Amino acid sequence: QHGLDSTLYAVNRKGESAYSVQAYVPYYKCLCPNQEGTAEFLLNLYGKVADIPEVDYIHLDYIRYVDVILARGLWEKYGLVMDEEYPTADYCYCDKCVADFKAATGIDIKSVEDPSKCEEWARFRCDLITKLVNRIADEVHGKGKKVEDASWLAPIVKEEVASVQGKKPVYSGLFICEDWQNKANIKDPEGHGLIPSEIEEAVRGSMENGAAGVALFTPGNMTDEHWKAFDKAIHQPYTVKP
Repeated sequence: QHGLDSTLYAVNRKGESAYSVQAYVPYYKCLCPNQEGTAEFLLNLYGKVADIPEVDYIHLDYIRYVDVILARGLWEKYGLVMDEEYPTADYCYCDKCVADFKAATGIDIKSVEDPSKCEEWARFRCDLITKLVNRIADEVHGKGKKVEDASWLAPIVKEEVASVQGKKPVYSGLFICEDWQNKANIKDPEGHGLIPSEIEEAVRGSMENGAAGVALFTPGNMTDEHWKAFDKAIHQPYTVKP
């Protein structure tokens, strides 16, 4: 995939490389975030995108491991009952990850009966993702570009609305932070998103710039505080700015 070295692909607990065997869907050919080659590939990729003058913001997606527990609504689709973390979708157990983890903690994760119960192993892998994201953010920021926050919505929506010339409606996808009161301590970018106090700015920025509406990603992450802020925001009168 993209001419990448096959040794950069993540390895599941069964010892299968994502290069040849994928969990759930064929495009889940995930790379190991602990490989320098992976970082170099992504830094080069995002760096080139950030070099484009018209690009103002970079959105990071799939900067994570494969879903070791798939969303409940997809179990039936893939014929699954996920009452535990199954080896097929549990990454990454490549030689480097196993060796680095043992060097850091003294634990041989391959000898642990149930790795899903090992908090040090979970933290080790979350930290690998965080380090990679921080390197990408540094690369992007170094080129004078930004990586997401609530204020970026307004100018982007305006640009998107202009680009479709009224032929299609534009809906803003609002990524919601469920554990918002603990957001400052969440290193995993998958746990980030809008906190309740940012909802109104996100909705206003979208609607005043011509959006037809907003979509929640995902509604299940909405807390009572989010819903109160959302209820207030969607009942405000908005006028599209010229």
